[in-house]
Amino acid sequence: MNILIVAGSQRPDSRSAAIAHLIRDRLENTHPNCETDIVSLGDMPAQWRFGEAVDTSGLAERVRAAHGFVILAPEWNGMATPALKNLFLLEGENLFANKPAALIGVSEGAGGVYPMAELRMSAHKNTLICFTPVGYCIRKASAFIADTKAAIADDAMIPETWDRVDYSLAVLVAYTKALAEMRRAQPEIAGFRYNGF
Repeated sequence: MNILIVAGSQRPDSRSAAIAHLIRDRLENTHPNCETDIVSLGDMPAQWRFGEAVDTSGLAERVRAAHGFVILAPEWNGMATPALKNLFLLEGENLFANKPAALIGVSEGAGGVYPMAELRMSAHKNTLICFTPVGYCIRKASAFIADTKAAIADDAMIPETWDRVDYSLAVLVAYTKALAEMRRAQPEIAGFRYNGF
């Protein structure tokens, strides 16, 4: 099972990217049958227009190869980042269809849920990505990263936020297995045109 973790920040060395690596380690430790890949949108060249020839480091192939996704959605002024929206706009056609995604918000403050709501409302329409019903928002992201690294170094109890993240990941793995049959049926339903009804 291949899970692609997407760090949705446009900034290099972002907190979202740091959390993506922590989630990858956690996912591989708790679900040994999962292989993971990380895409940090802050490391990708910007692509703002359809048809531009921009090297995206094989991004489409990496999305196509994934069976499920963890989408880390940082909050920028109450919105999802342009890079994350572009991922669905420019790479979305048939690459995300009938694949589950766990949404995890990232905020340095006490907010962080608006990008998750925004993506649930709009990103699935033409991509047919299946957001799991369980999501979580990691608040005070810098402290969360520091606390997790300290807990790992001291072999101490991982912060309680991880209980909720672990549950979100377990739901994602279950959905990934369940939707495998739907993905196998895609050639049979390909003849029907989806008009966003």
